[in-house]
Amino acid sequence: MPGATLGKYQLVAELGRGGMADVFLAVARGKVGLGFTKLVVIKRLREHLANDADFVAMLVDEARIAARLNHPNVVQMLEIDEVDGEYFLAMEYLDGQPFRRILQRKADMPGFTKTIQYTIIADVLAGLHHAHELTDYDGTPLNVVHRDATPHNVFVTYDGSVKVVDFGIAKAVGRASETRHGIIKGKVPYMAPEQAAGQVVDRRADIFSAGVMLWEAAVGSRMWQDVNEVDILRSLIRGKIPSSPREADPSVPVEIDAICKKALAFKLDERYATAAEFQADLDAFIALGEGRPGARDIGKIISDAFGDKREETKNIIEAQLAKLRNASGESFRPAKIPQSPRSTTDSEVLSFDESGVSVSPTDEGSGGTGTGESGSESKQIDDDYIEDPTLAAEDPSARKRRLLVLVGVAIGAIVIIGIAIIGLMSSSRSPTPVASSTPSASSPPVMESVSAPPSVTPVPQQITASFRADPPEARFSIDDAGVLPNPFNGKFPRDGAKHSVKVFAPGYATKVEEVTFDDDLSMQTSLARESGKRKH
Repeated sequence: MPGATLGKYQLVAELGRGGMADVFLAVARGKVGLGFTKLVVIKRLREHLANDADFVAMLVDEARIAARLNHPNVVQMLEIDEVDGEYFLAMEYLDGQPFRRILQRKADMPGFTKTIQYTIIADVLAGLHHAHELTDYDGTPLNVVHRDATPHNVFVTYDGSVKVVDFGIAKAVGRASETRHGIIKGKVPYMAPEQAAGQVVDRRADIFSAGVMLWEAAVGSRMWQDVNEVDILRSLIRGKIPSSPREADPSVPVEIDAICKKALAFKLDERYATAAEFQADLDAFIALGEGRPGARDIGKIISDAFGDKREETKNIIEAQLAKLRNASGESFRPAKIPQSPRSTTDSEVLSFDESGVSVSPTDEGSGGTGTGESGSESKQIDDDYIEDPTLAAEDPSARKRRLLVLVGVAIGAIVIIGIAIIGLMSSSRSPTPVASSTPSASSPPVMESVSAPPSVTPVPQQITASFRADPPEARFSIDDAGVLPNPFNGKFPRDGAKHSVKVFAPGYATKVEEVTFDDDLSMQTSLARESGKRKH
């Protein structure tokens, strides 16, 4: 294939393909030649997308977030670069297996106990908490939310390290790209209720997803076993969540049952406030039982179970490096590391708008687009997980049948989302923006919203709110329900209730003002510097 070299990186093996990017194993070569090489993973934007500003912005967003993450339980970003019009990310190479694939084989792994699974999830929570607490260089919270914290995006290495991967669809303050109206990103079986309804999400959405993983580890089966995605969405929106694992398996310890119930609480204020609190309770339970297994013990179990796969990958890499030493640049081509087929049932992205319904499977050959009822194409700026791009070829007739089923799922989702907007608004004091005007380039959007199609019952009467503050780095928060950009323009339900608007910025005294959502409003304010604080 063309483009076997990207700057200092020599592509060695193809790992997989997604709708947005191709993923390769590569070697970073030092200036002294092949005497110094380092294995890395390259995520290269597909050639036909390199001139699309939306896709480039999304790749840059992912790099911007990942570059700030520096934690043992988060995959390490090395750099983002562009060579001859090809944009790519370079990340640390993880020698191991995705948690999803490990769970699929756990029946053949007698040593892979529930305590080990709980320990892996505790490490996931540590990595998520680090991301949630991330700030910009000036101390401004970035409010990162992974939005796809699932076993697909957890990697366990052969030495027992646990890594959260792929912040490609993460929400954060200052992202250049924005989720379009009517798109739900993530995997439905692990979604939080507010995420399923297209509402603004905060760190508690990731906590819910981790709660699903804990429930499944405790019971030994999927939480939404044999439930289709439309019914899952309906249940999430109505708060009918099987949060108690003891109801499915009475042998589950009462402590784990209590932790799951809190992590999977429908009401946000009843859920764990931080991933660190969730982790502390889980670690306390582990300590009372068998104790926390060591990384070496976990790594040996994984390594023994996947010894054949590890050996196969090792042989391919060694053979490729040997060829690279003896071949010219033009004759060398990346090999393909075979992967086991992945499940496609829970990695779809549903989108719907006034023009029709689109289903965008993120698998090989989709090219990131799907055709809906209207026959129009919907550009899908989303990608699959990075470290597990197991994109097996699929029979065309099977793909067609699957797409027809998913179109039905998407149609049902339209109705559910329309109901959800009203239902979840009334379940919390915090107002939820249901639409936002396009912010200026200096104030990137941080919200997601759902636009109801014409066939759905109209949303309640709305008011338009406009907020602007000085200094420009100031941000807003309404009823402490997430951070909004400055300036901000959005629509809210005309509920006639009083709401608290907080205005804050580093080095300035926070200001809180009370407003009533009974008519359109415009607020302009200035913050005073904190005593003794001087601008540098």
